[in-house]
Amino acid sequence: MVKYRTEVLGVGEDTWSSNNVEYKTKKEAMKWLDDLRMRWFGYDVARVVPVSTPKDQKFNPSKDIVYQDFRGTSARKSRELM
Repeated sequence: MVKYRTEVLGVGEDTWSSNNVEYKTKKEAMKWLDDLRMRWFGYDVARVVPVSTPKDQKFNPSKDIVYQDFRGTSARKSRELM
């Protein structure tokens, strides 16, 4: 069974950060990001990835699939939003 974690880009940053909390489903992780958006304004891009994804990756707008994008990058949106 695949587990997921959330990652965010701090405002003006280009490296993904995580709190290392694991979620059983993508939907559960997205719900947590929706809640985070209402209480913390220190990030402007967020994604949900399998926990097997290497940590501290650089943001790549042409490859990364994001869930939330308040920065207005050219990154692709998660299919769950379509």
